[in-house]
Amino acid sequence: MCGIYGYLGIQDHQLGEAMARSLQHRGPDQDGSFSDGALTLGIRRLSIVDPATGRQPISNEDQTVFVVCNGEIYNHVELREALQERGHVFRSGSDTEVIVHLYEEYGADMLEHLRGMFGLALWDAEQGTLLLARDRVGIKPLYYYLDGNVLVFASEIKAILQYRGFTPELNRDRLYAHSYFDYGDWTHIRQVREVMPGHAHTAVLDGNGVRMKKRCYWQAGYTADITDPDQAVEGIQRIMAEVIPQHLRSDVPCGFLISGGVDSNYVARMAREHINGDMRTFTFGSPVKNEFEDAGLMASIYQSDHQEILFAEQDVVQVFPRVMWALEASEPRLFDASIPTYMIFREIGKHRKVVLCGEGADELFGGYVKYFLPLYGDTPALMREFPRHVNSLYKLNLQRVDKISMAHSVEARVPLLDHHLIEWAARIHPQVKLHGGKDKFPLRSAAAAVLPERIAWRKKEQSNTGTGMPEIISGWIQKNISRKVLAGLPVRDLPPKKPGCWQPHSDEVYEKYNALLANLFYKQFVRREQVESIEDVLR
Repeated sequence: MCGIYGYLGIQDHQLGEAMARSLQHRGPDQDGSFSDGALTLGIRRLSIVDPATGRQPISNEDQTVFVVCNGEIYNHVELREALQERGHVFRSGSDTEVIVHLYEEYGADMLEHLRGMFGLALWDAEQGTLLLARDRVGIKPLYYYLDGNVLVFASEIKAILQYRGFTPELNRDRLYAHSYFDYGDWTHIRQVREVMPGHAHTAVLDGNGVRMKKRCYWQAGYTADITDPDQAVEGIQRIMAEVIPQHLRSDVPCGFLISGGVDSNYVARMAREHINGDMRTFTFGSPVKNEFEDAGLMASIYQSDHQEILFAEQDVVQVFPRVMWALEASEPRLFDASIPTYMIFREIGKHRKVVLCGEGADELFGGYVKYFLPLYGDTPALMREFPRHVNSLYKLNLQRVDKISMAHSVEARVPLLDHHLIEWAARIHPQVKLHGGKDKFPLRSAAAAVLPERIAWRKKEQSNTGTGMPEIISGWIQKNISRKVLAGLPVRDLPPKKPGCWQPHSDEVYEKYNALLANLFYKQFVRREQVESIEDVLR
């Protein structure tokens, strides 16, 4: 796990240094860079696999191909063996090194061979091409700015803003609830785009400036051809038996983020079979609401060193600016879930560099009951609804998990979003996913083979509502934020909440909350001001 950056079309060593500094939290262990004329690749590295010799950028044998990669290639062992049989020579045990050798064999089609999470930049010196690519569902981020003459890219927006060749503008049209269902490469900075999940961009610099071509290299393909619940369950169990050992590949100890529900505990329970010795688990909640009892039950089964993180209202308000600085997005529901996530990863970072969690199951198997269960029995509607949620992962949960975990130099791994499992889920008929009117039926049934019944079939709690976060935020906003104060701030008259949009706050609270976040984002990323507290926003 790392933070990558670079640019094509300029030579500016100071820019590279500034971008590297802005990403230090993503990679406190090592830094590295490579320049070839008007091309620079750089990285801040969090050392997980082969800490000693896996420094980046990494090149092929004759130094004609260079790569920087943020993420993990989980099938690197198998890929390495196949490449060595074909005569490739490796200099390290790093998972990233397989990428340059795969590129020698397959060119940009090598992306189809990778099983993992990644945002990468690869320079082909002979061809003079820069490849930017992102994993299939957008577990890892990759942003860019392109003006025709210069291309600047990075794992986070704040690094791109170190380039002073443009004046950032607020993307006001996207500042409303559930904007993440409007798929696209937009961000809340109008000039900054993101590489879409499952896409690759190839850039070249010539006499006409920087030109870039985009292509989609992967789509899930929703066929719904699996109509037998037993077949669906058996497939999930088979794939999970492959996925978990691969996701445990690490040269540092792994921790586990668990709740009282099925998703995270299915991951942890399967992993326990492969862990010799101590296991570390973490859970979090508030005095308003928490899942400590059921999480504690599972920790006792794992015999893990278990830690409960409790937070209160004063903790929430204090971290607002730090959460926004990490998240780089102004969206109330996303922010709700990011606050408790920030607090638990702050604690996890004191003990672990890697943590496995249960993100993705709700989107794949129908865990959001407010969206899926009302459509039970309506196959065409469900065939539209499932892709909508999976396709929005990169705008919501994955953005939160990556940005917040990396703010504390922790790599968060999401085994339930292995692309083999995604492809299997896409084949399961939606009525099987909601068999008998039960959400995530095949996943729960698969997990029931290894989990207590009360956990496998426990009612879903969303990461924000399950911690009591909406109640805490709503109460604080009602007591402390007035329309009069907000009316004097630079960002106002925002787009209204979208009709039919579910969110846990009243309309009045939502209006204030959205305005508060928009102004916080504006001060930090458009005006580039140092914001230490909510009071700095309201002045």
